[in-house]
Amino acid sequence: MTTNTRKVVHDIPCSFYKISFKNEKVPNQPRGKFSHFLSVEQVFDFIKKHNQKDLTVSSVRGRYIYSITEIIKKENTLKLLIERSDKESEDVRIYNRPNETTKLVEFEDGDELQRFFHVVVNLDAQAPFSSSILVEQYAGGTGYTFAYILTKILHDFNTNHIQPDFFKVPYEGGGLNEDGTPRLVEFRIKANVDNVAGISLLDRAAEGNLLSISAIEETKKSRIESDPMLVIAKKEFK
Repeated sequence: MTTNTRKVVHDIPCSFYKISFKNEKVPNQPRGKFSHFLSVEQVFDFIKKHNQKDLTVSSVRGRYIYSITEIIKKENTLKLLIERSDKESEDVRIYNRPNETTKLVEFEDGDELQRFFHVVVNLDAQAPFSSSILVEQYAGGTGYTFAYILTKILHDFNTNHIQPDFFKVPYEGGGLNEDGTPRLVEFRIKANVDNVAGISLLDRAAEGNLLSISAIEETKKSRIESDPMLVIAKKEFK
């Protein structure tokens, strides 16, 4: 990766989520009970093992290209660097105020505006099937975008038969095929994320130490204004 010559300091907001992985039985298989869980660490170890520089994920409309450019595992923490490149970015206008000069960086066919955001995954041996993650809200980084990228990468591995035994498990209760081999079920892996409110926010809400607070009711999508704040805080953030 090219290193920028200009060093800057950003105040970048971050969001917290809980991530887990759901295994879904592939259709058109023999009937049988299926229940199998993979730890967060197992899935990321698998991705890290088979991740390649040319492994990319396109957004739904194809404008953005994502890739995992770096995965660092240290003790109980995973640090990931996610690329998000814009294939349809407008030209970049650069203005030098002291000199009152302007220059335009024009994009040619095939050029992409490249940005990156970080994700930190906290692995917990006491709760291996879900993890707290921090997502840098920069360059389009959200927990849901991250889950989309992971799901697409896992689907690509499955479709291309990358370590196919990772996506198979014996049926509960056993059973053998006609040739005497164990009866297996094939499954897909989907990443799921849920929003997590920070403890400090909850403490401040309980104390009424907020300028204002509002919540969105998922079923009706209606905005609830806080008056008084403490009542709303107790109702929505208990």
